[in-house]
Amino acid sequence: MTDARLTRTPRAQAARRLIALLDYFDQLGRAATTKEISSALEVPQSSASELLHVLCDLGLLHRNDSDRSYAPSARAALLGSKFQPASVRSGELSAVVAELHGETQLPIVIFGRVGLHAQVFSCRGHASDLRLAGHKAPLTEAVPGWLLLSGEEPAVRARLLHASRALAEPRCAISSTVLAARLESVEQQGFLHGPLGFNSSRTICAVLIGPAISERPLVLGAVLPAESDGDSQALRARLQRAISRLTTRPLRRSAQVRWRALSDADTAT
Repeated sequence: MTDARLTRTPRAQAARRLIALLDYFDQLGRAATTKEISSALEVPQSSASELLHVLCDLGLLHRNDSDRSYAPSARAALLGSKFQPASVRSGELSAVVAELHGETQLPIVIFGRVGLHAQVFSCRGHASDLRLAGHKAPLTEAVPGWLLLSGEEPAVRARLLHASRALAEPRCAISSTVLAARLESVEQQGFLHGPLGFNSSRTICAVLIGPAISERPLVLGAVLPAESDGDSQALRARLQRAISRLTTRPLRRSAQVRWRALSDADTAT
């Protein structure tokens, strides 16, 4: 069975629905009723009720009997936490995202790499034309992917670029020379302002969360309104100050050299 067919199986659809529900709670920031969840997931109330019942039975959701609302349980938060960077386990990264959204009133997004794609791991704040949670876009398409590529070791990056070119997607077509030069610039600065991608006309100011904080590269970005480029340098400074407050981790020697170069570039600007 091909990967495309696997993603359409009933079990795959159930998994997608679970992730969509958790993304919904993350955006909403409060408990929700069956009716609200049914509407958000665009499924019949009977299907939503069945999903909620199973997740409560598994201990991933808590049901408030007084108002019949649901919310993620402590178990949902703890699952997988031991494998995460300290800044994720402690809630620091989530707090930084919430604070940046409160200060700027812009959507604040965390991206990570999934195969040959950049994926939205978390999005705080939204607009009617910007529904990003869980969405994926080719690594070579726009700013989030370029930053994620720049954060990989050179050998890994070369393999990813080779595989990405084999996809030959028209919307992410870019010459190897141009992309190589762009990635070299990104690696030196750890910052980019440019197209968001994800079929959006918006731009994004984004910074790389490198190996001193997360073993696997992450990207933190502020999405700008379609009609405005905003003050990218001010946003850059704000994003980098936020990252500087996150708990660091021990680095391997190769990562130490690359992270020191990024830190020196930040100091010089």
